[in-house]
Amino acid sequence: MKKSISNYMNNYIKKHAGDEEKIHEFSEFVEEFFEEIKEDYYEISVGFLSEIEDFTEEIDSEMIKEIVENLRHKDKSIVGAKWTIEETESVSKQYDGKNKIQALEKKYDPEKFWLAMNYVYAVHYSPSRTLNGYVDLAVDEYTNKNICFDNLIKKIFEHMWYCLKLEKFVNF
Repeated sequence: MKKSISNYMNNYIKKHAGDEEKIHEFSEFVEEFFEEIKEDYYEISVGFLSEIEDFTEEIDSEMIKEIVENLRHKDKSIVGAKWTIEETESVSKQYDGKNKIQALEKKYDPEKFWLAMNYVYAVHYSPSRTLNGYVDLAVDEYTNKNICFDNLIKKIFEHMWYCLKLEKFVNF
């Protein structure tokens, strides 16, 4: 029976899960492999790097919380969380947010929806906008076909982290 790349990788990682040196050597092996083929297969090498970055740079609860705490209006004033996660869950049920997201073939995640709701409030605030209007905007952001919401989250976090570090440096 012929093994696949994933079988080899999975078995090796399981076998050496507690051995940091072996895992490091394995990651160096993969890195060197792609460095060697870069010249002849540049697009494949760059594509693999991009895909592995997307796969391994996971969005977690702490990242989402930090983004929400630092959301800003257009005038750069900090808005933070307009709604709690419990409130956005309730609103999602009331206005069918979960089903709208799933109907557009996206997996619903309550924390990401919480971020989306607070994000659209910070970016698109209008005194005349209704709660239903914010839900629709949040669903639109969450399911945007032009940019993956996960990528948007990562970019916001990266930008926010950079700005906070710069702010600390300037105020030093």
